[in-house]
Amino acid sequence: MPEHLFDVVWAFGAWLLSAVGTVGLTGLGVYFEHVGQVEFAAGHTEYAAVHFVLGLLALVWGLYLCGYEVFLPKTRAYLTK
Repeated sequence: MPEHLFDVVWAFGAWLLSAVGTVGLTGLGVYFEHVGQVEFAAGHTEYAAVHFVLGLLALVWGLYLCGYEVFLPKTRAYLTK
């Protein structure tokens, strides 16, 4: 019985970590995109370009790699059980 409980807690922790990673990286990407727009409006195109690239990377990691590749399959597996 304790092994089964440990497996459930471990799986839930992995699911929760992927959910937090998805939301956190997506939020970070949106924040970087916003800062890039502010920097671009202020005339600092070099800083804006850096923030746009960082925002794009964070959004790709958050939405696609963490969300679509990890979080959705784990959620679907839990819901079908």
